[in-house]
Amino acid sequence: MARSRCFLGYMNSNWEQHFDIPIGPDNYFAFTDPQGLDDLEQDAYQASVADQGQPTHFYPRRNPFLFTITVPGDFGSKELVWTLKTNGETHRAFASLAPDYRIDPQVISTEVGGNFGSLSDALRTNIPPELKVEGGETRRIAVGKPLTLIAFASDPDNLPARRARGGSPSTLDQLYRPPSSIVAISGPGLRLSWIVYRGPVRNVGFEPEQMKTWTDTRVYANSPWSPPWIIPGNSRRWKMGH
Repeated sequence: MARSRCFLGYMNSNWEQHFDIPIGPDNYFAFTDPQGLDDLEQDAYQASVADQGQPTHFYPRRNPFLFTITVPGDFGSKELVWTLKTNGETHRAFASLAPDYRIDPQVISTEVGGNFGSLSDALRTNIPPELKVEGGETRRIAVGKPLTLIAFASDPDNLPARRARGGSPSTLDQLYRPPSSIVAISGPGLRLSWIVYRGPVRNVGFEPEQMKTWTDTRVYANSPWSPPWIIPGNSRRWKMGH
């Protein structure tokens, strides 16, 4: 039977506070029958299935489509439930194969405001970028010493093609005008940014400073959703030291 992929991300309601939540009773996945974990007081932690590749460092605001989990062909009506406990509160995200939750590349692009919020049908066949990191998968470095990483990224179909926003804001009113679309929008064009996915962010520093990958819409916030952010050039080689 064909397997399916569930796309997951998170929403941190804070604008500034980050969270570090190790895999365990405060950050785990569980497979349940429908509505099996609707009661937030119920605990379903099992070490054998808790780790499904989810992050342990959580940036502010929206971070959608951050990772995927492949479920077996006989998953049926079961639910995949992600439990997070922060600041004394329990939060849960539910994934299922219900038809209403099916997505395609156009939905993904629209949800992150890609191509300035375009609803073009051409995005349904969009091919994901290709990424390769130079060198081996495992690196060894002394504590406190810098490590240089070089990534090569390309967009096979160049869809949607890189283009700039129609004119940069020229007045304070234009610059600080609130977003008018349902979702925050960003321009098309290949870009790459390194983040901390697991482990405390205080242990890592990036050079040069990386653009944000979370939806920060505030002006001059170094975010693709932040005016007047400029889409990078056509370089395929990205060098970073930390």
